[in-house]
Amino acid sequence: IEQCFKNLVLGAEAAGMTRFQITKFVAYAVAPGDVALMRKWRDIVFEGRAPASTYVVVSALASPAFLFEVEGEAFSPQ
Repeated sequence: IEQCFKNLVLGAEAAGMTRFQITKFVAYAVAPGDVALMRKWRDIVFEGRAPASTYVVVSALASPAFLFEVEGEAFSPQ
């Protein structure tokens, strides 16, 4: 989960934006009990200013090795 959020921020930074320009994310988890851990990392990464978000429990992701995935959207006025 930590690595997913780090990758989300790196993606925004690669596009010349900051983590605070991420306006929405969707977290997909295989284990329903991951919501507390997701919230912990969301609060750390966004310093308590979390964007809109959705948490979805799924039966599987693209690979059996994947347990958690984050999809994000960011906005830049330029």
